[in-house]
Amino acid sequence: MAGESPKAGKEESRIMQLRRLLANEALDYTVYYLPFILMVLSGLAHPPLVWVIDGSVTGRGCVMLRVSVVYQRRALPLPGVMRKGKKGHFPETIPIELIKAVQDILPSGRDVIVLGDGEFDGAKWLETLNRWEGYYGCRTAKDSVFYEGDDDFKTQDICPERNGGAQACLMSALQAAVMGL
Repeated sequence: MAGESPKAGKEESRIMQLRRLLANEALDYTVYYLPFILMVLSGLAHPPLVWVIDGSVTGRGCVMLRVSVVYQRRALPLPGVMRKGKKGHFPETIPIELIKAVQDILPSGRDVIVLGDGEFDGAKWLETLNRWEGYYGCRTAKDSVFYEGDDDFKTQDICPERNGGAQACLMSALQAAVMGL
């Protein structure tokens, strides 16, 4: 849990204290972590809020899917989901449940931009964000096909001046919005 403990004492005693703390069912993230998250989110003055969603290996055969809020070029962690497994894509239901949980703690009246990797470009994921009316950008394959009404187009159709690099074009536009440029 921590590299150091503020209390003096034998190491085994401190380990036992931390085990009891973790085993206490009355204590969870809503008691220790959520109040700080709510204060940070309400105190961030630079609209819109920018959230990044990504998965990473955490050790001991586990992976974590985490949403973070970007502030002054730093990612401040919001709630996440951990499970046993190897690095790779999460089933689409897991990020949907996670983003809904994070949406519940969003201060009212705040615009949000969600950024993610290509694993977050599934149809149900995009439907969830569309219902929420947030903004979303993700990296995706160059051969992805998009639909608007009866029209279909590929990434290179979005930003032809980038020679098919629509990802770079989209990310540049999002970065400009985030940095207030």
